[in-house]
Amino acid sequence: MNPTHDSPANNDDIARLELALLAAGKYIRPSDDLRPRTIEAAKEHCSNYRLVRNIMVLGLAALLLMMLSVPVVDTIRQRRALSTSPTSAEIQQQAIEYSLKAGITPDWGLSQKFDDLRQFQADRLGR
Repeated sequence: MNPTHDSPANNDDIARLELALLAAGKYIRPSDDLRPRTIEAAKEHCSNYRLVRNIMVLGLAALLLMMLSVPVVDTIRQRRALSTSPTSAEIQQQAIEYSLKAGITPDWGLSQKFDDLRQFQADRLGR
């Protein structure tokens, strides 16, 4: 039969242990460097905790900055795509497509696309 925590035998063992600790208390003396070692251990524990906390705060700040910068970067990318002028190859391709739709020669289509480009640039510059 195993004694439980409330059994009389267990209570006697606890009482004997307490008496032994009280008797040994007269003989046990803390060392001279116990307090400085304890303070150093506490300082090291606190500095490690602060380091981990600072790393977590830095990580959260970086995550927040990244989450806020993604929409801004997308907006800048969209505005840049809208504001860039077409290349000469793109203008020529647009002129050919316009001349086929309008039933005019490609040189007049190119002239019309250059007029459109000048108007686009003037609108962009606020004129």
